[in-house]
Amino acid sequence: MHDMLWRVHLRYTAGETLRPFGFGVSLAQWRWEWNATSQARGAQAAPAPIRKTAAEVAALAQRRVGALLLQVKATRLAAPADERLAAAGTDTVGVAALGFLRSNTNDEQRRLFGFARVGALAVGQSGGVQLEIPAQSLTEVDEAGARWALPGSYEIDVEGLQAQLVVTGDKELVEPSPFASA
Repeated sequence: MHDMLWRVHLRYTAGETLRPFGFGVSLAQWRWEWNATSQARGAQAAPAPIRKTAAEVAALAQRRVGALLLQVKATRLAAPADERLAAAGTDTVGVAALGFLRSNTNDEQRRLFGFARVGALAVGQSGGVQLEIPAQSLTEVDEAGARWALPGSYEIDVEGLQAQLVVTGDKELVEPSPFASA
């Protein structure tokens, strides 16, 4: 018999297990929707295409602020696992909204732009959150090291909710290259 303590698996660890198998996995079911009830700080409710100019994106990126606030709402639905949760003494479950962005211009992979915790909700309760798309996410750095806001379109995905962001206008300089000679 050989020593298997080097294996990274709960079954083969010699020490005490820090988290049980499946820790953090929610057995609850959720319905996600765009939240149009509040328009605080210019927040947008999708799915209508959201339009910004490259000049607006460049100005926001220079100030290092968000280009867009999106609001989503989660509602906890009844699920078969609710009886097990109640038996364990838990009738509320928390969830987080994840937001992804993908440029349609350059075939890049989608990337995480933000996440926000909705909080603990009981069955039938709803909670809303705002996700901010940083203006820096809508810029690109060229080979010389300069950062530009470029026109193009982006797909936004927040927990399966789809929206489109369109940046119009001409290419705008956000930051000159730090490597450029004076």
